[in-house]
Amino acid sequence: MMSIGVWGCILFFMAGFNALGAEHDHLNWDLVMKKAAQEDKMVMLLVEQNGCPWCEKLKRETLSQPLVKRAVEEHFVPLILNSDTDEVPPCYRGTPKPVLFFIDPEEGEVWRSVGYKKSSALLEAFDNALKSWALDRKEALE
Repeated sequence: MMSIGVWGCILFFMAGFNALGAEHDHLNWDLVMKKAAQEDKMVMLLVEQNGCPWCEKLKRETLSQPLVKRAVEEHFVPLILNSDTDEVPPCYRGTPKPVLFFIDPEEGEVWRSVGYKKSSALLEAFDNALKSWALDRKEALE
């Protein structure tokens, strides 16, 4: 049986999400988390489902925008999982689709963005996730 990350990575590239700068070495969930920790980045997990027009629109119209792609490359390790075909970790199931989870590789979910977003709204979600992560990390040091 293939791991969560293997199927997620296969779908990642099939869906054109690699246009966001996704690396081709995402072999499983643990490696994605390890890569994020090594690069001092959050994982940006997109959970989608089959037949979801808003999921397709998010990938096609928003995630393909140059500013969005640059922000993802700079700040996140992206991963996509399909809730119909992949083993999505239990804590990331059961939400409306599409949903983006911003995950600290050591502490878990930092922020989430539910539903389709235009580029400006998604960039704002990125900013909110990054601010929340920075605040969480600062508080952990105190």
